Amino acid sequence: MFSTSILLISFSTLSFAETTSYLSVRKELEEQAVQKIQYAESSKHAIDLARDFSRTVFPSASLYYEVALSINTAGELDDAIVCYNYALEVDPNHVGALYDLAEIHLLKQSFQKSKQYLLRLAELSTVHWVVHYRLAQIAAHERDVVELKDQLRKAMHHGMPQQILIDDKVQWQTFLDDPEVSLSLEMFLQAIGQTQTWKHWSTPVP
Repeated sequence: MFSTSILLISFSTLSFAETTSYLSVRKELEEQAVQKIQYAESSKHAIDLARDFSRTVFPSASLYYEVALSINTAGELDDAIVCYNYALEVDPNHVGALYDLAEIHLLKQSFQKSKQYLLRLAELSTVHWVVHYRLAQIAAHERDVVELKDQLRKAMHHGMPQQILIDDKVQWQTFLDDPEVSLSLEMFLQAIGQTQTWKHWSTPVP
């Protein structure tokens, strides 16, 4: 993923400050840093370079996020978590960092940690249906049937396509062995007119 290099931020961009907005200058510096950091020799080196940028240029949640995203994509989840958390130190409401951390911890089956980030996202006005959908899945793991139905309703209220329930058949089928969760899901789907989805879930995967 990375090759050896060092971070070289060109401050020549600042000479155009008279004709370019401050935000544009910041964005350009961040983009230059991302391009340099992609050649770092390791994920830890990349994080160190991002921290150097924050110390010597300006703290950048966006830069930390882009670096964390690259590390995450490479499958180095623990290092990605570290870098996402640096982004949150700069901007505690960084939606991308909060959501990616929730997804990583959900993947690692650290349900309480995932829930922590999702609940923070749910407090923001920019909340997406997938936040409530993930909370519903966590509620199913925790056998909290009241929360499960509530979060599914909220997901639908925020625009969740009902096709998602069909597409995620394999995942939802894992909860059907629990009689209480299974009954709650069946009743919920019937209540919203999705009896066919329940029949689809109930059909064994070939």
